Amino acid sequence: MLNRYKGCSWTSRNLGPYLDGELPPGTAQKVKDHLSSCPRCHSEMETLQRLKGLMRETTLPSLSPMDEAYFWPRVKERIARETPRPGWRLILYRFWDRILGYPRLALASMVLLLAVLSLVVFEAWELKYMPGQPALANAAVIESLKTDDPKASLMVYTTPFQGMKVIWVFEESFGANEG
Repeated sequence: MLNRYKGCSWTSRNLGPYLDGELPPGTAQKVKDHLSSCPRCHSEMETLQRLKGLMRETTLPSLSPMDEAYFWPRVKERIARETPRPGWRLILYRFWDRILGYPRLALASMVLLLAVLSLVVFEAWELKYMPGQPALANAAVIESLKTDDPKASLMVYTTPFQGMKVIWVFEESFGANEG
């Protein structure tokens, strides 16, 4: 049965230790279960088994004691000197590799990333093509203006498409209700 939390990537990383018998029993069982249901991982395991068999059959050339005394210390020194530090690509790979083991989290991350990216692109487009314009450039505008007459007020309604303006004049009439 395919473990929904640990897929092919996880199994692939654990194939070597699985074949060498180095995994704890619970982990080894999970790898075995995945291999029984995944032809791709099973094929990769068979390839590793064949490679392991070829390595056992191959005879290695021997080094003279003098070469061996000089060779191994230099190899160890160079390995210690050139140990790579994880770069941003490796860090990003590890991050996405962990998330891809959880499909819902991967989907949610991608949706969030697309939403943020679209907001950034929209804001950049708005600044480039509509500089100085309000965010709702196609909205109607209503302005309230003061007049010289303290009993009156003025409102102007402007539409963006047809250049239509409507002007309202409101006048307070205190004496109309007095009888």
